[in-house]
Formats: sequence, structure tokens, C-alpha cells
Amino acid sequence: MKGTIRGYDLLVILVSLGVLEGTWAVYPESWCSAGEAKSAFWNDKMYIVGGHFDDVSNTKLRANTELVVLDFSRPTADFQTDTSLISTTTIPRSLAPSIQNWANVYASSSSLYIVGGDPVPHRPYDFSSSSFVPEPYKPTFLEGSIQVYDFQTSEWSRRPPSSEVPDSPSCAGSGSSTELGKAFILAGHLENRLIRPPSMLIHDMQRETWRNITVKPYLAGLEFAEVVPIAGKVGTNNGGVLIVFGGHTMAPGEVRTGNDYKRIHVYDISTDKWYIQPARNATDENGEVPSFRTQTCSVLASSEDKSSHNIYLYGGHDPSDKLPVYNEVWVLSIPSFTWTLLNSQGEARFDHTCQRAGGYLASWGGRNTYYTDKSKECTSRDSPLNVQLLDLGTGKWTSIFEKDKEYNVPKKLLATLGGDEKGGAVVQEPLGGYLNSEVALLFPQVKKKTSKPPKSNSNLQDLSDTQDPTDGNDPHGTREPNRKSPSIGAIIGGAVGGFVGVLLICLLIFFLIRRNRRSARTDSTVAELSDNSTGTERLWAFSGSKYGYYGVPGTPGFRSNAGDVYGVPDTPGIRSNTGDVYGVPDTPGTRSNTGDVASTFIGDTIVRSELDGTEPALEAGSTEVSDKKLFE
Repeated sequence: MKGTIRGYDLLVILVSLGVLEGTWAVYPESWCSAGEAKSAFWNDKMYIVGGHFDDVSNTKLRANTELVVLDFSRPTADFQTDTSLISTTTIPRSLAPSIQNWANVYASSSSLYIVGGDPVPHRPYDFSSSSFVPEPYKPTFLEGSIQVYDFQTSEWSRRPPSSEVPDSPSCAGSGSSTELGKAFILAGHLENRLIRPPSMLIHDMQRETWRNITVKPYLAGLEFAEVVPIAGKVGTNNGGVLIVFGGHTMAPGEVRTGNDYKRIHVYDISTDKWYIQPARNATDENGEVPSFRTQTCSVLASSEDKSSHNIYLYGGHDPSDKLPVYNEVWVLSIPSFTWTLLNSQGEARFDHTCQRAGGYLASWGGRNTYYTDKSKECTSRDSPLNVQLLDLGTGKWTSIFEKDKEYNVPKKLLATLGGDEKGGAVVQEPLGGYLNSEVALLFPQVKKKTSKPPKSNSNLQDLSDTQDPTDGNDPHGTREPNRKSPSIGAIIGGAVGGFVGVLLICLLIFFLIRRNRRSARTDSTVAELSDNSTGTERLWAFSGSKYGYYGVPGTPGFRSNAGDVYGVPDTPGIRSNTGDVYGVPDTPGTRSNTGDVASTFIGDTIVRSELDGTEPALEAGSTEVSDKKLFE
């Protein structure tokens, strides 16, 4: 009967409530959801730092003062019911401030690092005594200091600010790689003032050194971007690359603008060069990619042979409307630069934190409605342990963790990439080609280990190897071949086939020469987007199914992103061959033909000009280029 609760459903509800109450021994009593925390993964454990827990009425916001630890070391584990998988470690109060929102958290082979973050405005909560820390409580700033937890000794320490890290970034995009031995903290804002510097911090965890580099102006103000390092035989001298996408940019008046998921930023770690490469739907050039969303989380899973690197993106919310909150899991495959919607059946989350645990994406915390939404639903009801697991190989959500599960490329990705669950991807470059030929050098193609040629199949639905000439019934190949003499028809057919083959080779050579010439023309006009670029930046824009460019002064005939050739000066919507936009160039608030603001305020006194690619910023109201480093 509709509207009634069946006995089985009631049992599930009662079990969940019992588990939820069991978590109160670790999490705060009557918790509803948790957010704004960050995490790292080391030695089969996920370490969660900062953020806060709240209740259904938002009247008891409790800042997290503990280091929450999830245990993934057991052969099997049920993260829906087993409360023993959660533990906490007290962070010494002497390290105050020990509680931060949106800090940058990552791990080396020996230590856990907490860099930056915003002071939590809520009262700290003592988990051990299940009570608030006595008043008075005043949020304080880290001011460039770094907190370090030694995994071997379980001791905490605090390192003072340095010349390279004189201030603490918050809401930044960050990622790390133990294989590369480096961590990267991109953009965001400074904790004690809303200055958004065009900078990236690089921490060499092996040498314990830092670099503070200036990035492209259009990356300034970028918050919560996904920053994913890829190691292995990629990048110049196999030095690795960063893949950056998503997040949002803060405009004047704290207005959020989503970052287009069709635009992927690639950073070559060895040369400090930035590139932009368009991405598209895996099956349809005009198909869907992730809509604007921010405060997502992601993990990387590469195929066994490294022929594909798959970045799983989960959740997030619309940066402008703040709703909806998404439950989708998308996969960005590199180096094909294609998006695939893998799952849309999970729980909606934003402001959560994720790590890869073996063959799973492990998500902790997050909310399913925005902060101002009165119809708030507790995430603790569907996730009593505050944990969700996605099987990366099947693309399905589960509560059961199996430690020995290896990563297999999902069938949904194989349908477009080719190969098998362990690799052998056939599509190892963008379907529309690379925007800059230098990017192709960063992703050398991986050859298949087998010498057998793949079947000829244009739709890539079945790209398994061809059968052995022995047809599979004689595995040792001992069968005698057929020694019949060729017929006259076979001889004539061979001659005709040979002629056609020569003709096809000639056509192929003609095609390659033509493509190389076109590529050379493109490379001469498309900006390299590296730190040694000079003159006006030529940013990439997307219009329908065509790629276009804007911002190239004095280049008649260069097409705009609307597909129109420059030619009519001062015509709204069409850029003239002098590079002028409609309106007054270099004036804050002036919009280009793409709708992007030509100059954007950073904080109260600094503006960024997309018409000037030679320096990171201009002082407001001034025509003088400023080379002031914002971190100083």
C-alpha cells in the first residue's frame, strides 16, 4: 500500500539509526552533515582535517578540532555499518590555530602537511569530552606557517613562514603526487585578505623546498579548481604534467563565474609552461560535458599500461545559482581529452573531500543542499559513517570495500577509448587534434604490448586483438598451412589490390603534408600560453563545434570565436582587425565579443587585463604595468 513502510524498510531504517548513534562515539552527537574539510591518503588510511559538523537546525555548528582517520587496511570492510573503521587523533592545542576550512592537505611518504585555509568561524568542539571548547574563542590566522604530522612518530610540528610562502592560501586548487614527490597549490585567495594572486606554490617534498611562481593572469581568482598531477612517461623529460579544470572565478562583488569544462589547462612541470587543450564529449562532438560546477572532488586512475589516465569527477554545485547540487560522476580521459558520464545514480554532494583507495573513490562529508536552503536534508541518514564508495571499475556505488580489488578501465570508457580493462587504448590523442603541437609531445603514445594487429572497427565497440591464424583451435600453431597454388583470379586480384594500395599510400602522403602545413600555420598563430609569452594573450574560446581565438591585434583574416573574420571595426559582437573589442579597450568592465570581462578587479585595488599578456596585473585606474608580486 502506497505511503506505508514495509517491514524490511523499517529494519533498514532502524539499523541505520543504530549505526548513526554508534558514530556519536567518534563524531559529534546528533550530527547532520559535515563540510569544508580536506584530506590526504597514506598507507591505507584517509586523513581528514578541518571543516565543521552541523545539526539539522544549523544552531550547533561545531568546528572539527580532530584528525579524523578512515581505515582501508582490512581485507574487506563495510563503510555503511562498521563504526570501528573510524578513529580520531587530537591535534595539540599548542598548534593553534589547528582548525581550518578548505586547507591544502596532502601527504608525502613520511608526513602529512596542512597548508593554509581559512580560520573556522565556529566554536571548536572537543570530541573527547563531547563539549565545546570553553570561551572565549577568537579565530586566528596561520600567516604562512605550515603544520606537519609525522606518520612514524605521530608527532606534530609547526614550521614558520618562509620567503616563498609568506602568507597562507585558501580555497585554492591543490594536488600532490608521491611518485613525483611534489605538491601544487594553485590560485585561491590569501587567508587574511581577499587578494587573489596569479600564483602557484610548488612544494618539493623530498628536498623540503618551495617555489612561488607566477601563472597566467586568467588563472588569478580561480577557486576550488581540480589540480591533478599525472606522473609516469608524460611531460618533458618524463617530468609529469598537471591537469587543471573546473572550479569558479570570483569577479567584483564576490560574483562567481563557472570555469568551462570544455577548457582544460595543461601544465608541463619540467618547463613551467601552460597550455590550453579543448575537451569534448566522448561520443558526440556537440554532446554534453559537465555543466558549470564547483566544490567538486576528483581522483586519478590510470590504466595498467598508462595508455589512458582517467580522472573521476564527483558532485559539486552550480557556482552562480548555488543550486542544484549534483550527484553525477564524470570521467575526463587523458590524452584523448574526452568526457564520459559514468554514473548519475548516487547521492548529491558538494564541499566533500575524496581520495583514491585502491580500486575505489572514497568520499567523506559534504552537503546535499546549499547553506541557505531551508529544506535541508541530513547526509547522515544515507551515509551513517559519512563515507561513500564508488567502484572505479564498474562505476557503481557500494558500501563494501575490498582491499585486493585492482583498477580496471570501465566498459563505458572502453566503448570509446578501445582496448581492454588493463589498457591498450586505441584513442590516445584528442579526436580533433591538439590545439598546440607541443602538447602532443607531452603525451607520447603507448604501444600495445602484443604484436597482433587490432580488428578494423570504426566505432571502437570491439577492439580486441585478431584471432591467431590457427583459428584458436590449435594454440601451438602446428597445423600445416594450405599449399594450393594461387589461381589466375587471385593473381589479377593481387595486382589490382597492389595498385589500389599504392594509390592509397599516395593519398595518405598528400593528406599528411597538407595537415602538417595546416598545423604549422596554426602553431604560428596560436599562443603558447607559457611564461615566456609576449604580447597579447590569445585565449581559447568555444563556439558550437568550432574552435576559435580572440585577442590577436593586427592579424586580419584571423577568425573570431563566432566564426567571423575580423574586418568591421567598432561593430558590437565582432572584433576588428586591430584587436579592438566593442567598447573601450583596457577599461575595467569592458566586455569582449565572447562576453568575458576584459579587465577584472582582484580585491579592491588590482585589476587583471585579458588584453595584456605581458604582466600579471595592472593597478586600478593606471595605464602603467605593475610587476609587483602579490605574495610579497
